[in-house]
Amino acid sequence: MQRFVLSFLAALPFVGAPPAQHQDIKPGPWQKRHAPEGWIIHETPHYQVQSQCGLEKAERLGRHMEAMLKVYTKLFPTDRALKQFPIKLFKDRESFVAYGKVPSAAAYYNPVDREMVCYDTGKWMDEKKAAQTGSAEEDED
Repeated sequence: MQRFVLSFLAALPFVGAPPAQHQDIKPGPWQKRHAPEGWIIHETPHYQVQSQCGLEKAERLGRHMEAMLKVYTKLFPTDRALKQFPIKLFKDRESFVAYGKVPSAAAYYNPVDREMVCYDTGKWMDEKKAAQTGSAEEDED
């Protein structure tokens, strides 16, 4: 069930055998004491967000995913108990590609390790864009 929610989040070009992974970062869920240096773990009722981007972004991603799950389960109800699901949030594209070896993706679901892997693009879909007045050329003057 959660796999479908995650596929809604990102087009998942990952198919077939899992990619070779970065040696320092273990796949799947982590115990807090085993988090690699520079990583934090934020847990929600249904997700374990493993973040290289700090607590604020981990909490934000967790809220987004919980909201999406709520919508999805209204559309597709289930009687199954949903387990906590790991999501790895890398700080940049280079770290993401080094871990997953999937350079054509922005995010992917690994069915073998049962985890979502993504990176911080610096953009959030819910951010309001500031109104722009004048032209960009005027700002340079």
